Amino acid sequence: MTVLLDKKLTARQQWALEYLSDKGWVPGVTAFEGGDEFVGAYSEKFGIKDNSKAQKSLARVLRPLEPMGLIEIGKAWGSRTYYPDCGPTHCNEYKITNRGKRAAISHDTYD
Repeated sequence: MTVLLDKKLTARQQWALEYLSDKGWVPGVTAFEGGDEFVGAYSEKFGIKDNSKAQKSLARVLRPLEPMGLIEIGKAWGSRTYYPDCGPTHCNEYKITNRGKRAAISHDTYD
């Protein structure tokens, strides 16, 4: 099934969806959150040498994907949303949704 999006995903957003598509919950984008592998793969793919710049860039790439329903972000109590099904062990972690998996494959947008 095709997922129609209001605007085309950027190359970085597309990469993030493809990266997340074959994984479960992925640790956040900082080393503190255990996201060294995610940030490392992102910085290697896009040639970002500075780790803190890569972390900030990846966070900016991921942030708009959640309201579109393409990823879930496990959040702690007191933040905008808490996903009760992810539990506290997945706070600050990312997971692709079924819609996100279809979007990663379809690349379609509204005209």
